[in-house]
Amino acid sequence: MAEDIFGDLYGYAFDGETCALTKVFCEGGERVACEPGDVVEFLRKRVFSDSPSAFDSRLAHEALSAGLRPDNGEHLAFALPLIAGGSPSVENLTVEPVELHLGVLAQLSLTNSATPDGTPITAVVANEGQTVLMSAGDCPVCADSGAVLLVLVHRDDRPIFVCPLCECSWDRPPRGVDEIVGIADRAPGGVRFPTSREIRDLREQHKGLTEVERSDWEGLLSEHVRVR
Repeated sequence: MAEDIFGDLYGYAFDGETCALTKVFCEGGERVACEPGDVVEFLRKRVFSDSPSAFDSRLAHEALSAGLRPDNGEHLAFALPLIAGGSPSVENLTVEPVELHLGVLAQLSLTNSATPDGTPITAVVANEGQTVLMSAGDCPVCADSGAVLLVLVHRDDRPIFVCPLCECSWDRPPRGVDEIVGIADRAPGGVRFPTSREIRDLREQHKGLTEVERSDWEGLLSEHVRVR
């Protein structure tokens, strides 16, 4: 049994006295068997194909070039899954722990198990509580025109602080212009907004946070935000 960077599985499926190399797509569970003696053609068409699929060699190279490099125990995952209408593009990719990636896909499958095949999934809603946008004050780079907002790194849920205007980021609320690190450099897999439950815990670590209107800022962060 083997697994690729997107979480798809490769192994042998046994049918009586015969067996065949088989690929199982983690999105949707489709199984594709390799005809005996046709391993090279199977790999060329189903693994190293440039057509959009759960494994796309071109897309994998783009993701690695963009800094999306999963470690052991992590996958390249589509923030909005392909089976939910997500785009097979690097902009829709993030790095997720295996448990989170496969857990989300499993929840989608269970939730829609009674839905007829081919029914479009029009929305994916995370049931983790309402998300909240909190500010730690004015941005030291943009002065009073920008805000330092608390977000979570999508890859590991680590809190960081970002300014949507200048796109600078910090590990803690900044007290001056001591470093310039872009959001994409600090969180190459994207960020997400914390839930109200998570904010309760984070307020113990970071004093002085105030809630701000999401509509004022979330549009400026849209290219970095991933849906969990």
